Amino acid sequence: MDSRELTDRERAVLTALLAVDFVGAAALREQAAAVRVVDGCPCGCPTIHFAAGGGPGVIAKVNGYPRGSHSSLFLYTVVGADDRELLGGIEWAGIDESPAEFPPPESLELSVS
Repeated sequence: MDSRELTDRERAVLTALLAVDFVGAAALREQAAAVRVVDGCPCGCPTIHFAAGGGPGVIAKVNGYPRGSHSSLFLYTVVGADDRELLGGIEWAGIDESPAEFPPPESLELSVS
């Protein structure tokens, strides 16, 4: 997959997730201005990945729980080759649903991971 711009909904959800204060949030907000989607989940859920490669594992930063749902999503980072934390993506963890796009950001209960 070639990289692409975020959809309006993806951008709105990313902005909402980055509005939560946590260590390193300012640097990630700066990265968000130029971030592009490089991959998604083959199952059809709205999961998107921003960083290709990176170090092993992911670091969850912010959790989002859509009101009235048993599903969730989270913003994660990866460690880049220069040991700097990079925006990794937004992962959908659907239990009872697999929507084609993320829920509206105003429907999310947000918390630091």
